[in-house]
Amino acid sequence: MRQAQGAYRVIVVDVLEGKLALARRLGADITLNPGQDDVIEAVKDLTNGLGADVVVEAAGTAESFNTASEIINTTQVRVLQLGHHPVTLNISRWHDDGLEFINTCLVHHTWQQRYVWCPEALRPVARLVEVRPLITDEFRLDDIKAGF
Repeated sequence: MRQAQGAYRVIVVDVLEGKLALARRLGADITLNPGQDDVIEAVKDLTNGLGADVVVEAAGTAESFNTASEIINTTQVRVLQLGHHPVTLNISRWHDDGLEFINTCLVHHTWQQRYVWCPEALRPVARLVEVRPLITDEFRLDDIKAGF
């Protein structure tokens, strides 16, 4: 996947060892657990102090948002946000370095916008990511509450 998208190195950060193992199986080059690793220092070391070119923030916690802000390469300045919880941010880094914040939360758009944006957003996933190992459970539509 990363070669098709032009990534040199993929670093995955998670607090759950099962997710880190899955990330390694799917091709992550390096996995870090913030409970055991100093993620900011590790990313700086791995990138010769430059930081990551792209950061995908998917947990939605204050810690993950602020870590994403610290590990991004200030010449690239793109943070893609997937997670969503009320958080307190160190917004000065975003202001001082001109970080670009990309919000992918499609649920706040109209159904017409979702109809247009969802296929476009998911097309690379469908083509490049082995999705089956990411599916942990399946539910009948009648059991949608249990699924959530």
